[in-house]
Amino acid sequence: LLLTKSIEIKSHNGIKQKLGEVFVLPGIITKHHAKVFSVLADFCNKGDYDDLYEFSRDIIESLLVPTKEYIDLLEKLIIE
Repeated sequence: LLLTKSIEIKSHNGIKQKLGEVFVLPGIITKHHAKVFSVLADFCNKGDYDDLYEFSRDIIESLLVPTKEYIDLLEKLIIE
């Protein structure tokens, strides 16, 4: 999504910050969707860098619908 605006970021934190600045503050992406991305990015970091981090089934299942909604929104924004 950031690339559609010719914005290149090199870190996960940079992506979170730029998404907020470019898409959340103007209201293109809701704060709810930004939170979904933030949670997913945090889990990605935990999975990559924390030894023996276990994800609970309940947490993963609770993220399925919001993640699908977020992906649908991103696809719509990229196509526009």
